[in-house]
Amino acid sequence: MFQRLLKVSAVLAALPVFVASSQALACHGECYRKVRTADVYTTVARPVVVAPARNHVVHSPAVLGTVARTVEVAPARAHTSYTAQVYGTVSREVVVAPGSYRWERKSGLFGREEMCKVYVPPVTRTVHQQVMVEPSRRVVHVTPAVHRDVHRTVVVQPETRHVVHTPAVVAYERQDVLVQKGSTHWARSW
Repeated sequence: MFQRLLKVSAVLAALPVFVASSQALACHGECYRKVRTADVYTTVARPVVVAPARNHVVHSPAVLGTVARTVEVAPARAHTSYTAQVYGTVSREVVVAPGSYRWERKSGLFGREEMCKVYVPPVTRTVHQQVMVEPSRRVVHVTPAVHRDVHRTVVVQPETRHVVHTPAVVAYERQDVLVQKGSTHWARSW
């Protein structure tokens, strides 16, 4: 645009000199003079890349969480023990000699001799005997399992990466472009 203004101002500056010289050389009859037409310019907008297109990777970290779980540290155990036999003393009467009858002689009233059948009780003896009152028993003792809570870190959502495309930034630059160059031709002078 500046160039166009510069050329137009140069043409206008030369115009008074041209007019003065043409009047001095006045022509009688039909006269022509050489005239130059101005250049024709137009403004064109052309695209200019301000920032090129680019791709960049966006990284999202993984989301972690904690999961609690009960685990067995030691299993349940069973051990066996035995109780001792229990003995007690039992007493019982044992017949050493059974009861019986015997004949006894007696003198009766008036000195008479009599035979009487007399019962002889049995002869017993108390015998003490050790007997098993309760037999030996097997007793199972159970020790319960030992558990504890274990906290473990787990991935709730895995990390992600995705590409983000940023398009190019384009601006338009305005520029004066010569469309038609000026020419010279003959024009009738007055």
